[in-house]
Amino acid sequence: MLPKIDAVILAAGKSERFGQPKVLHSFLGEPFVSRIIDGFRQAGVRNISLVLGHNAGEYLRRIPQSGFPYIVINKDYELGQFSSLQVGIRSINNNADGALMTLIDCPHILDTTYDTVVKEAIENPEQIIIPSFKSRGGHPVYLPKWFFSKILDAPPTENLRRLFDDHHTAIHRCEVSDKGITMDIDTLDDLEQLEKLFADRFKGGTVH
Repeated sequence: MLPKIDAVILAAGKSERFGQPKVLHSFLGEPFVSRIIDGFRQAGVRNISLVLGHNAGEYLRRIPQSGFPYIVINKDYELGQFSSLQVGIRSINNNADGALMTLIDCPHILDTTYDTVVKEAIENPEQIIIPSFKSRGGHPVYLPKWFFSKILDAPPTENLRRLFDDHHTAIHRCEVSDKGITMDIDTLDDLEQLEKLFADRFKGGTVH
């Protein structure tokens, strides 16, 4: 029986460096949120939680609602990204064997990367799966169910990388050909550069 994998998208921050709410922005004409959902869905993931925080009430009225089985709010988003991950993990179905986690600023991740991480998670369901490009890690990350308690038992100001260091023997890195996993969209200039870089690979909603 194949493991049941859910997913969490973290989008609770203020997007201060970006200057606009990333959760409302688009990548090559498609909302960040929709592009990420498409990546999860085509990889076979059905239950997806979006974690909002800053200005959540306003964003709820403006984000594309289609495809979201669950939207949760991190009222303590100012404590940092890890606190949003905790909220997302709490929202996951008890029947899930693990969860993929990614950030709202990763709409440029290729569908093949989602496929690879899900495949590796199916083959190694008890391992933490991190995609790598030339030895540099990125998203989406797969977190097995046993790791949920490690996340939830930690203080909300914890750092996920440090938690990974504590469980380094459980980490499985899978090499992908997607250099986008090493690139974040922190500013509008980052977005412009990534749109130019990936324009030929995202045509008509299809990733090549």
